[in-house]
Amino acid sequence: MLTIWLLTAPARADWPVGDEIPSGITADVTPEGLDAIGGLLPAALPSEVAIPEVHEYDEGGCIFGLCAYEYDLDVTNGTAYIAFDSLDIEPATGVLNLTVRVEPSVNSAADPMRLDVDATGLEIIDISESCDVWVEPILIELEATIALALVNGTVEATVPPLDWSWDLQDDDIVLDNCFVADVFDVLGFFGVTPASLIGPTVENEIDDLVAGLAPTIEAALEEAFASVSVVEGEVDLLGAPLVYSLEPDELTIVPDGVRIGFGTTFTTEPHPCVAQYGITESLATTGMAPPIGSWPDSIPYTPHMAINADDDMINQALFAVWQSGILCQTIDSASAADLGLPIAIDAGLLDLLAPDVYTAIVAEDGPLIIGVAPRLPPTASPQGDHDVNVAMRELGVDFLGEVDGRIVRLVGVDLEVDAGADLTFDDTTGLLAIAVALEDDAIDATVGFNELAPDASASIASSFTNLFNTLVGPVLTGALGDLTFPMPAFLGHGITALDVAPTGNLDLDASGGQGDHLGVYGTLGPVTYVATGCGCTEDPYASEGTSCDTSTSRGTSFLGLLTLAAVARRRKVAGR
Repeated sequence: MLTIWLLTAPARADWPVGDEIPSGITADVTPEGLDAIGGLLPAALPSEVAIPEVHEYDEGGCIFGLCAYEYDLDVTNGTAYIAFDSLDIEPATGVLNLTVRVEPSVNSAADPMRLDVDATGLEIIDISESCDVWVEPILIELEATIALALVNGTVEATVPPLDWSWDLQDDDIVLDNCFVADVFDVLGFFGVTPASLIGPTVENEIDDLVAGLAPTIEAALEEAFASVSVVEGEVDLLGAPLVYSLEPDELTIVPDGVRIGFGTTFTTEPHPCVAQYGITESLATTGMAPPIGSWPDSIPYTPHMAINADDDMINQALFAVWQSGILCQTIDSASAADLGLPIAIDAGLLDLLAPDVYTAIVAEDGPLIIGVAPRLPPTASPQGDHDVNVAMRELGVDFLGEVDGRIVRLVGVDLEVDAGADLTFDDTTGLLAIAVALEDDAIDATVGFNELAPDASASIASSFTNLFNTLVGPVLTGALGDLTFPMPAFLGHGITALDVAPTGNLDLDASGGQGDHLGVYGTLGPVTYVATGCGCTEDPYASEGTSCDTSTSRGTSFLGLLTLAAVARRRKVAGR
């Protein structure tokens, strides 16, 4: 018997309550996404520095205060610049390769340095000139290897010093608005060249600029990954707290991109109304996340980032919602008003199910109680007509009314519900919204109990859809829908487009679409929104008029990516 059990056991058991699902969410950044990040970094890097003034004086052959020669050289109004030609971040195995192409220069024709030359000597030299001086841009390529590591739940970047060399030559220096030949002749007579005069000072300042690039890039990368951290919080489900945790548990770098995985946990206290069914595990499937750098053909562009949500994680979240008892409802005339139901809950409601059937059985103005009992937790799949397709089975709805002075069970209906949830992104506010879809044909009703009027069962089953949408639909929508998640912004850039498609470790096109992960794909670009919510950080590069909104809403921060993938900030959501 033991051997038979081993042969027929599932590949992976279901998830016990409270267990962490390894890499329940993975956030990928493609090479194109890293290019987008690289395009943001120069805005955060140093670009200019003032050059100290240079003063050089010398004299020789002096007797009784009379000198055979003397000269006085002054260089003023100098500024060293670094213009970024490109900054590329290319993923390799285990590291990121950084290539920075910069063009150092000194001043320009529009804003030159001043070189003042005063010299006399040997009765053949007598010159006083002022020249405009600048150095044309020179292209230099700098390279380094960036290391990323998960340290205590956060991403740390290490950028080593950038090696470079720049030998300033006389030909690189432009002198204008003076007798250039005379100035060069005089400088040469005294053994001074333009390069020797300003080169050491200029090179030192450029050195300082380049030396500051590595720590600045390192800090900017860590800021881009700042949302990759342990996230804990709770969402109020009509008084029942759903506690969630997302903790980085994977960091992988390959030539196809970077992946950060988050172990996920969703838990609630079991409500007695569902604890009686003895179900303590959420559904597990055997699928794996898609390869890094892959996406379905249905995505119409090359994404910068991809967020892959394991259906195990989604099912654990739905299980926690179910376990909280939020779907267990006892609806009467008093509670109907609290739920915002649009019709009165009394015996007259039965006429909507079976006209003229129950009028002889229950008092016309008598009380009516509707009980909703979810005997199985809902499950979800990315496959179907919606982004997330939710199946509810064995959802019981009982109608109780007054008969001969007693409250008795009149009708029991068993439901199979196929609902959906769709994700929409607003690129003006940066909010990702989840909308619940519940079509008329999504409900299959079977009358399981109807002892008082069995002939009306067919009518009740066929009429129940409209009543369900009126009574139970708002409860489900309130429990599972109306969630919004703020996306992050970094250096005035953020997510500009989002598309959703099923994905997983299967060839979606060849298999007919059997992916077991929900893939969310996006691109980066300039945005006007900033991340919102408690604990958010104001984006100093956001467009004028945006702000960090600290008001509470019914939602949680979403691991949004990119800047990297990643984002969620600690947030506690107020109950409705």
